[in-house]
Order: sequence, then C-alpha cells, then structure tokens
Amino acid sequence: MVAEVGYGATGPRIGDRVYGLTDRHRDGAAAEYLAAEARDLAVLPDAVSQVDAAALVMPGRTARQASFWWPVSAGRTAGRSAGRRRP
Repeated sequence: MVAEVGYGATGPRIGDRVYGLTDRHRDGAAAEYLAAEARDLAVLPDAVSQVDAAALVMPGRTARQASFWWPVSAGRTAGRSAGRRRP
C-alpha cells in the first residue's frame, strides 16, 4: 500500500494497493516499507489478492521479454515451453 508519494510523481496515490518489480538494487521484499519508482508499480485491482499479484509479476515480465524475441502478429497465438533455448 502506498504510504507516501514523492513530489511530482504520477501514477499510484497514497492508499493504493500496488504490486510490481523493482530493480535488483532495491532490496526489501520482506521490509515493512520500500522506496520504489512509480514506473515500477501498478495499482492492484480489488479483485486480485496480494498473493496472486506476487505470483504474476515474474511470468508477466518473462512473457513481455519473450515478445521481443518471438514477435506474434495479430490473430496468431504464441506458446512457449519452459526449458527450451532460443533456436
């Protein structure tokens, strides 16, 4: 939950439940508070639990990165199996 927002920051507001993935230099997954950039966070919808949100971040990032390696055009479906290397 957002406790404070820096001057001029846009995006999540105080009181919003958020989730995201910070850069590797910002430790604190078990911390009570964590300083993060607004661009690394998204507002968590009320229908999504914090546990589910935590489980979505890495697969979502992996899928986004894969889309740069294997572009999919409109109307096509992409599937990827773990453990295979790029040809």
